[in-house]
Amino acid sequence: GDDLLIELSSDGFTSIPLSNGINFGPMLNYLGYKRGVIVCCQNLEDLSERVDFYSRFFGPKVGIEEDPVTGSAHCVLATYFAEKLDRDFVVGMQKSGRGGIVECTIADGHVRIAGS
Repeated sequence: GDDLLIELSSDGFTSIPLSNGINFGPMLNYLGYKRGVIVCCQNLEDLSERVDFYSRFFGPKVGIEEDPVTGSAHCVLATYFAEKLDRDFVVGMQKSGRGGIVECTIADGHVRIAGS
């Protein structure tokens, strides 16, 4: 597919370094995707944040080491976490340097996103 989705544990996710500390060579060499790598984890720990999952998006094959907030990735993540959590509304937080929150609604086979 275009993107590769990888779900990690919370500990695994928080251990990902800032993008300037990542060796992008293996991502560039891996043939299992065309555009980007979506890394995520479910929010099971910080329930004070009204967020269902956290994510980061890396696109070295298309010249983007790390995208700050990726709408297309949240369309993939929304479908994944809505099914996993058995809900039609989920909230994601992209944990890049700039970051952002994306509210995702699944209805009639489509994903609607709104962000801040």
